[in-house]
Amino acid sequence: HATDRHQDHNAKAFEEAGAAVVLPDEECTGDNMTFTLRSLLGDRQRLESMAAASASLAKPAAAENVAEEILAIVFEQGETA
Repeated sequence: HATDRHQDHNAKAFEEAGAAVVLPDEECTGDNMTFTLRSLLGDRQRLESMAAASASLAKPAAAENVAEEILAIVFEQGETA
């Protein structure tokens, strides 16, 4: 389990944006998962809406941005050393 339930917070953010459905661990039974999946698969409009919401949250350059920030810090520290 993740410390401070970070993954729960991440999942909730996607759910609040309309990009996901979150089933808390205590509700994650076979029956609940089956019901949720069947409900989603039977609702093309909702799936399309969720896909659009998910795309709006995408950060395609995230890894590159993080790497650039790290390099900037490294080179900045190198200049002061």
